[in-house]
Amino acid sequence: MPTRIILVDDHPITLIGMRCLLEADPRLTIVGQAQDADGLQALLKTHACDLLITDLMLAGAQQADGLQMIQRVRRHYPQLPVIVVTMLDHPALVRALLDLGLRGLVSKRGLLTDLPRAILNSERKPFLSHSFEQ
Repeated sequence: MPTRIILVDDHPITLIGMRCLLEADPRLTIVGQAQDADGLQALLKTHACDLLITDLMLAGAQQADGLQMIQRVRRHYPQLPVIVVTMLDHPALVRALLDLGLRGLVSKRGLLTDLPRAILNSERKPFLSHSFEQ
């Protein structure tokens, strides 16, 4: 059975790109996508998924703070693996995100192979794009 994924990003072209990249792998299926935190919350209530892939900062959402959004997801769905895809790379933010138990942190400036590698990562430590490695 393929891994069921929800994608979240406020940029439609980024969503399309991630979807195309991931749907090329038969082990993965996209079950929903949203462009803001409110849309994400609605999807999580109505769509079973095995993995959440989300941008960190979402424009126009009531919860524009991505760290708070991830904390909320963690409170309500503690077992749901989360991969964050972002352009932000501030060391304190990276540390705060990793402390939330992410499965991966992928740079939008990274390689096309980074996101699939993060999804398929079976190691105990989270996958980090090269620019996030400390």
